[in-house]
Amino acid sequence: MSGRDHFTYTRQQIEALLPACFDPDFGILAAKAEQEVRSNGDPAHGGGLMAMVADVRSAWDRLDREDHRLLERRHNDGWGLDVIAASFGLENEQEAANLVDGAVNKMIDYLGG
Repeated sequence: MSGRDHFTYTRQQIEALLPACFDPDFGILAAKAEQEVRSNGDPAHGGGLMAMVADVRSAWDRLDREDHRLLERRHNDGWGLDVIAASFGLENEQEAANLVDGAVNKMIDYLGG
């Protein structure tokens, strides 16, 4: 399969879709959409936004509790890296950024990116 035939998610797409992981209603809609569009294969061609939400939700579900907490604080609660560092007992903002980036990178990996 060539790169053009395989849909991959970017960091920006995942971060834009993360709020759906924090909203229970979106989770229900995503699960329903997942059932409806999985037969279409690639979300880029058959599923649209709800398939993408379902994919991101699936990757979210594979993360551990600590990654959930980090991403919720950063992308749902709007915490700055300084606040995350202080709250999580980290040395500095760069360490917080590395952990947040690492959690998003796990999602990218889970999604085949």
